[in-house]
Amino acid sequence: MMDIISHIDDYAFYQRADLKHVFIPLTVKSIGGSAFSECTNLESIVIPDSVETPLSSSLTAFTISDSL
Repeated sequence: MMDIISHIDDYAFYQRADLKHVFIPLTVKSIGGSAFSECTNLESIVIPDSVETPLSSSLTAFTISDSL
């Protein structure tokens, strides 16, 4: 059985150089501070309307919902 993820913790993916593209699932409501900090190869992230917290990042491109 799969766990339903509703929050991504602070520093959850800190320094994960292997991440390139991220698709946040619809079940996620919030993203912690610096969750993707220092992910040096991260190029894009897709954040659905379900996410209610803003994301600060230095990504080169990302898709974010109109509600944010």
